[in-house]
Amino acid sequence: MKLTPKSAQALTNLRGNRDFQDFWEGVKEYEAEQLQVCVSSEGTHLHRAQGAVKALQNLQEWYAAAPSVLDKFKGT
Repeated sequence: MKLTPKSAQALTNLRGNRDFQDFWEGVKEYEAEQLQVCVSSEGTHLHRAQGAVKALQNLQEWYAAAPSVLDKFKGT
């Protein structure tokens, strides 16, 4: 998935929203839990946790990059 203008705008709009910040902390906690599963598991559990961690890391990268990506889409 790539950031589209619409999703970059939505992520940018969510900045500063207290409820979203609370949600975002939960996402980070879940990532930490999945990282622990990566360390302590093998087989299917490990592979699922690896996929979850990668997806959560991508979301965090998109959230961080959203304002600059939005500026590029707008041509500023």
